[in-house]
Amino acid sequence: MAKLKSPIDDILKRSTPVEMPKIDWKAEHKKEVENYENWWKKEKKRIDNIKCPVCQSTKKENIEKTKSNNIIGPGYNSWVTEEYLVCGKCGVMYKDLKKPKNTLKYPKNIFY
Repeated sequence: MAKLKSPIDDILKRSTPVEMPKIDWKAEHKKEVENYENWWKKEKKRIDNIKCPVCQSTKKENIEKTKSNNIIGPGYNSWVTEEYLVCGKCGVMYKDLKKPKNTLKYPKNIFY
């Protein structure tokens, strides 16, 4: 009587072990932090150069109105419902029309 072979035995005979690449997680994290800092410097410079459409002043305040899902602890989430700039000189409300669509390219909590 012939011995029944399982498909797993056949796979084990044919396969060779794969060595996983070694990753330096600290160096990868450091690279991500540097990328975030460079991105934030460019974005901050762009935001600082935005002028009021009426008086051309660069003094402004960023107003963000948010909404949350009212969960305390794990599962908490909030999102921006309205965002605009207010001129510090004349009080005009205006929006940043050239704002990048993906502003969360780098998460805010990257520094953990």
